[in-house]
Amino acid sequence: MSTSLRARWNSLSPAWRSVLLDAANLDTKSPGPKALREIFESASIFLRLPSGKAPPRSFSLAPLALFPALEELQLSEGFSLASLPTLPALRRLQTDDLALPDDLGARLPGLSRLTFTPLAAHAEALAGLRVPEVEVLDGPEVDLSVLARLPALRRLVMSDGPVKQVRHLAALTRLEALDLRYTKVRSLAPLAPLTRLRELDLSCTRAEDLSPLAALTRLRTLSFFGCPKVRDLSALRGLTALRRLDLTDTAARDLSPLAALTALTSLRLDDSEVADLSPLAALPALTELGAPSTRVRDLTPLASVTSLAVLDLRSTAPRDLTPLYALPRLREVDLDEADLDWRARDALEAALRRRPRRRVTVRGPRRPLAEFSGALDAAGYAELSRRFAAGELLRESGAVYVSERCVARPGDWGYAITRMAFDEATPALTLWLDFYGEESELTLVAPRGVRVGPEEFRVKAAKRVVFRGEAQPARARTVFRLA
Repeated sequence: MSTSLRARWNSLSPAWRSVLLDAANLDTKSPGPKALREIFESASIFLRLPSGKAPPRSFSLAPLALFPALEELQLSEGFSLASLPTLPALRRLQTDDLALPDDLGARLPGLSRLTFTPLAAHAEALAGLRVPEVEVLDGPEVDLSVLARLPALRRLVMSDGPVKQVRHLAALTRLEALDLRYTKVRSLAPLAPLTRLRELDLSCTRAEDLSPLAALTRLRTLSFFGCPKVRDLSALRGLTALRRLDLTDTAARDLSPLAALTALTSLRLDDSEVADLSPLAALPALTELGAPSTRVRDLTPLASVTSLAVLDLRSTAPRDLTPLYALPRLREVDLDEADLDWRARDALEAALRRRPRRRVTVRGPRRPLAEFSGALDAAGYAELSRRFAAGELLRESGAVYVSERCVARPGDWGYAITRMAFDEATPALTLWLDFYGEESELTLVAPRGVRVGPEEFRVKAAKRVVFRGEAQPARARTVFRLA
């Protein structure tokens, strides 16, 4: 097989070899058998030349026929499609060539995605293509009207595309998915006829009036992420097939139009103006809700959303977490940066863990070790051990806190706790830490003359923390005074 691959390699022109070596990031003029196999059996090739250079006029794409496994081809500026051979296995093509062969469909019968700059001159070439997905590259002469010549077009991506061409989308009535992110589109009127749409992404556009979307009743996924002018959601009232809705960074405040969206499973409200979750109480399918950095305080409406599994309340100030206690499917709650006491977080976690076979993750403020007082019984010591083993140690102004990412940070150093042990003779509690692959040791010791056992060992915040060793020690010893 290597002989055959070597023969293929030797049949290529010097220009082709150079382009392939660059595409494979190989710094050699004579690749070995393994490298040749990787080159010729690759499913993806990106042909490009150094900046400012162009391929020779005689450069032909005919040698692509030597790559039977090729499924994706990217051609940078300067590579002409005129010599493109028939590639039955090719699924994805991206080209900067402004001249498409009229028989492109015959050469690429299996093409499923085309990324290019559509021009009026492409009418005949597109008529013969059965490609279902197109990504538009912007250009001075781009013409989206020609896309109507694609009989099988179902998905269109034109992120950061030409906003003046959006009017031509009205003719693409077979579209099922449309991505208009970053297009600065303001009027959504051209989208009204696209009643077959199931996915629509308007993230980071200038959309404001949503009324043209009222007829798009087949929509399942809709995003207004980063659309600060979106406020009135009344046009969404009839989109009862909607499954996923993103209102992140919008001016949305009144969620009442969403009360009828009984198929909704995911809703993002991050950094919006929402404060009242009452309209969500009647959503029987809602499994994921994100409302970080909002004015939400009352969680009572969520008590009836029994399908809820994931809840994001970062950087909020919820008054009471008890409405969440009885939710049967709730398994993940994020309360990081939330304005609440660690006791509220612990109580929620305990309530959710009472149900059998429940794996629960509750992020948020953890109980500081300084809060441990009195002699720890066996259960208390076991809880402390669990926090050390599964948590995060943070030393801030001499206080030690436990949280969940299994990383200790003495000063600016990052450690992952791997194991722990109690030495009754000292007495001392020792943690073995992984410092970027090197094992370190952190020992919590009691003052001399104090006799305590593992169930009585308790740690309080030290007024003075002493490290003995180098700036990044192999062994770090920290002394904590016991009360």
